[in-house]
Amino acid sequence: MIGPKPWLVICCFLVCYGGSLAQPSAMAAGPLSVLPDDLRIAGLESPDDFFGFPVGSRHLRHDQIVSYLKYLADHSDRVSLIPYGKTHGGRPLMVAAITSAENHEQLDAIRGAHRRLSSGRTRTVPKDAHLVMYLGYNVHGDEASAANAAPIVAYHLASSRSEELVGWLCDSVFLLDPVLNPDGLDRFTNWVNENRGRYANDAADDREHNQPWPGGRTNYYWFDLNRDWLPLVHPESRGRVRLFHQWKPNVVLDYHEMSGNSSYFFQPGVPARNNPLSPPENLRLTRAFAAEHSAAMDAAGELFFTEERFDDFYIGKGSTYPDVHGAIGILFEQGSTRALRLTNQRTRRHFRDTVANQVRTSLSSLRAAAAHRDDLLRHQVNFHADALQAGKDAPLKAYVLAGTPERIAAAQDLLARHSIRSHAPAGEIRVDGETIPAGGALVIPTAQPEYTFIRSLFETPQSFPENIFYDVSTWHLPSAFGLRTLTYESDIPDRWLLDATWARGASPPDAVESPGEAFVRGSEVAGYLIDPTELSAPRVVVELLNLGADVRVATKPLSVAASPQSPDEDAGQQDFPVGTFVVPRQPNAGRWDRVLDLLTAAAARGDVIAAAAESSHTLAGPDLGSDSLTRLSPSYPLLIVGEGTTALSAGSLWHFLDVRMRHRVTLVDTQRLNRVVLSDYSCVILPAGGYGGWGSTEVETLKNYVRGGGTVIATSSAIRWLSRQKLISLADGVTDQESHSAGDEPADDSDADGGPTERGDAWRRPFGDAADAAALETIAGAFLMTQIDPTHPLTYGFPADQVAVFRDHTRRYPLPANGYQLAARYGEVISGYVSDRNRNRLRGTAAAWVEPSGNGRFILLVDEPVFRGYVRSSERFLTNAILLGPGLKIPVASGDAPDASDEAD
Repeated sequence: MIGPKPWLVICCFLVCYGGSLAQPSAMAAGPLSVLPDDLRIAGLESPDDFFGFPVGSRHLRHDQIVSYLKYLADHSDRVSLIPYGKTHGGRPLMVAAITSAENHEQLDAIRGAHRRLSSGRTRTVPKDAHLVMYLGYNVHGDEASAANAAPIVAYHLASSRSEELVGWLCDSVFLLDPVLNPDGLDRFTNWVNENRGRYANDAADDREHNQPWPGGRTNYYWFDLNRDWLPLVHPESRGRVRLFHQWKPNVVLDYHEMSGNSSYFFQPGVPARNNPLSPPENLRLTRAFAAEHSAAMDAAGELFFTEERFDDFYIGKGSTYPDVHGAIGILFEQGSTRALRLTNQRTRRHFRDTVANQVRTSLSSLRAAAAHRDDLLRHQVNFHADALQAGKDAPLKAYVLAGTPERIAAAQDLLARHSIRSHAPAGEIRVDGETIPAGGALVIPTAQPEYTFIRSLFETPQSFPENIFYDVSTWHLPSAFGLRTLTYESDIPDRWLLDATWARGASPPDAVESPGEAFVRGSEVAGYLIDPTELSAPRVVVELLNLGADVRVATKPLSVAASPQSPDEDAGQQDFPVGTFVVPRQPNAGRWDRVLDLLTAAAARGDVIAAAAESSHTLAGPDLGSDSLTRLSPSYPLLIVGEGTTALSAGSLWHFLDVRMRHRVTLVDTQRLNRVVLSDYSCVILPAGGYGGWGSTEVETLKNYVRGGGTVIATSSAIRWLSRQKLISLADGVTDQESHSAGDEPADDSDADGGPTERGDAWRRPFGDAADAAALETIAGAFLMTQIDPTHPLTYGFPADQVAVFRDHTRRYPLPANGYQLAARYGEVISGYVSDRNRNRLRGTAAAWVEPSGNGRFILLVDEPVFRGYVRSSERFLTNAILLGPGLKIPVASGDAPDASDEAD
């Protein structure tokens, strides 16, 4: 018989689909078959043809997906590529702009016209206005069905000759972003493709299904990029949001995966958990899209659900950020196979089926956008016009931020990236009876089209219609940057508005440079004093230490003569706080030119405020040669990472040290702790985690290191592990514990045997409300104010005696017995939801303290000091722990322990 041999057909089937012979029909059910039977442009290869295997038969790498988009751009006049950056790992970021050939010839003009619809100055939609849709796939790298669907959707838009789709291309511009997180995708894809045998295993226990730490969900630095739409810490998010504001899309699609036990979800989510600033029209249009998705999934016989589990509250997610910018953001969640096949009690699923569903709802989104095109464009226009008018009518005419120049510049930079106009007055201004010096204020007018987004950043709600959250409940910008907020209710003086960050109608810049301070370079001065309150001061100190420079810390305030700005001007006095960094010339004589070069460059960047001291004798406080100035030791931090630690916590610390501080840090896997000579390192940093793989050997290793003079810095839940291993001892009072529900402790009126007494209706708790009752006693994410001891080395450099911290757990700790150990304690809630019960329990408990042990110490930071890279208000706790911690000695208390009433109850 002439033709393919039966065994060859069987082998090809198994290699391509990893299936079994029990499902011969699966061969025809690839995701490409979801596309309608349209006539196609001849000669344009489908993804299956281009890759040489059916999409969904193995996981695509980022470079393969990019290669196909480049192929389409080279061979189709409907497709062009718009690069918007590179990842930390150097992988290219781009969208495919897909529209008609005629539109491509005037793409810049279309973009400009569409942006003007968001100006707030019109309520008219031109007849020739174009709809813009952004299709975003794979922000979480191990949710690979999304990325694998992108080439198929791009192929459909580039190749279909149907009259309907050609009409969509004439009326619309589609921005298809195939992989939002290329670094994470490739980390995951390489794992699953390299750990799959010839016969794909559908057991969840198989190695292919269980990627190693940190997994592929996160980016290069182990951040969740779907929480970075607001903080904009990473190049992926910065480029994407810049693209968003250049185009102002009407619809943003946000594709994800969820547990393999689930089916398929699309928004709307839980109705009561929408962001309160999202207008009703947004929800109406979201439901209109849902009707199209429902029809598509029902036609395919696929299960799905809506209005459960997921919310639309935190504006820093891909499906919510558009909602407060006049667009419609829609979340999609596909039950994951993770590997090629998965069988469990709820489902029997192949990877190609998950890809097919993502294609299915991409197509239904195209249909819904076309059907509701006019409504979407009207919503864009009215949203911004309403926001601008509301800002004009508001009694409040401006928010005014007050703080140090670098913090002001950092906040201004972030606002500019979000297309928000702000002004840094060149001279001093007076607000609410307070005079704010030049460089210390930022004015944000309310009368601008992004007023809705401005409100979300500056308002401080503490309770909501629904106090249960999928993510955080606040993102208060002033608290995140350690800035004070003042309000201005009169017309804004013109002189405050002369230096807008960027011109109205222009694209926000890549960055806003802070103004450099005047730096007096002196070869014969006694030394330099570096203001510790600026965010970048520790980074400059690390650079100096790397030069081998002698850098000291003032343990008391001091003052030097200020350099006159002109020959006729008298020298004034410049005051510096406790914690000021001092770089004396005499011990640095051999490297003084390099020290001057470094300080000159840092001052020009606005990183430091450095003052020359003409004499070792100061005008007030200790002299430069005083023994009270503590010399800093070389800094060689070690960061524990790997199984047992939380990747998000470890990643935020790694990124902060590597990128923000530019500090070399050694990453050591948890499994290798006992192979490392810890005494070679100035400190060991423990990120949040359960440290489940550590036992008595690791406990003994850390104990010996600290007793020998070492420093261990523990953040968040790592403190709980130290406590349970008895490496630290907690004072009398509440031990390390976490609240879980309103009923997790017996009430005072319970019987001795735990049985109930007369409690009335309150004792009857509906079984179905248990999950919500527990959620109400969690802290999903809130800003709390802490009261600090400004003389404690852990608090040097904070500009005030109160510091905002971000808390996302309910663990609490008593005050230490020796009051000198304590650096900070909790006060009141600033913003976000915290139940009354948790407020009362947290108030007055320890937020940061030092536990001496032998010749060393444990430094304990209860909250993440650099949460998501967004919270900068508390980062000084970490930098002080790293730079000052190794030399920190706790005085012996004279017997005055904290009053019992101040301890946790």
